[in-house]
Amino acid sequence: MDAYLAGERDAPPRPELPGDSACAWLRSEGHQRYCAHPAFQQVERQYQRMHALVRQLCDLLAAGRHAEVKARLTEFRTARDVLLTQMKQLSRTPLD
Repeated sequence: MDAYLAGERDAPPRPELPGDSACAWLRSEGHQRYCAHPAFQQVERQYQRMHALVRQLCDLLAAGRHAEVKARLTEFRTARDVLLTQMKQLSRTPLD
C-alpha cells in the first residue's frame, strides 16, 4: 500500500489492506488466542482506523488529489507502525 500511495505503483492492492497479514492474523490466530484480552480490542480499533485511512487515501488518489495523499503519507505510515507495534506486543502477551 505504501508504494501505491507514494505513487511508486500504478494499481492499488486488493480492497483489504495490502498483503494484509494483519487482517488475516486478526481474524484467525489473533482472535482465537487473544479475543478476550483488552489489548486485542485496541488492536482491532487501530486496524479499523488504519483501514478507514487507507480507503480515504485511495479515494483521494482516484480523484487525482495526489498532493493531499503525499501530505498524509506520514499519517499513514505512523498508523501502520502503531498497528504493527500493538500486534507485536499483544503476540508477546502471556495467556492465562
